[in-house]
Amino acid sequence: PLQGKPTLNFSFSGMKTAFRNHAIKAGIFVEKKELFSYDRYMSESDEPTKKAAAFLCKGFQDTMEKIVIKKFAKALETNPVKNIVISGGVAANSGIRQALEEFANKRKLIFFAPAPIHCTDNASMISYVALQKLKENKENYKNFKCLNAASKSPLGMMPITETT
Repeated sequence: PLQGKPTLNFSFSGMKTAFRNHAIKAGIFVEKKELFSYDRYMSESDEPTKKAAAFLCKGFQDTMEKIVIKKFAKALETNPVKNIVISGGVAANSGIRQALEEFANKRKLIFFAPAPIHCTDNASMISYVALQKLKENKENYKNFKCLNAASKSPLGMMPITETT
């Protein structure tokens, strides 16, 4: 998650990949096998596998919480604020929400987070912005295939190429 980089940005993508790779090596998850429910996994797995999976998941959760808190603490060093907010899919994680709320309380900050039902992936938020722009008729896109969306495109700066 961009550890050691002089930025306040973070991404869990690398950590998820490391988690997956470790789970495969440990035999907890096998690539290209059938996906099945938690209940089935728990009923069909032996005790050592269940314990290894629980240990790995707990480590992943603890690490995510520490990273979020570390990034917020670093942000407060240069940007003193009275309120902090968490949103998007990560805000649905109850452990991260609790850790961040405790962090805020210790520093006498006001903590805001939407109800978990409203904590969705950022793609839905970006889609909502696009819908609002279309409703306002700010952009007239005749062909939606010409919207060359890229994950790093700043909002409103997406390159458009006309195609027929």
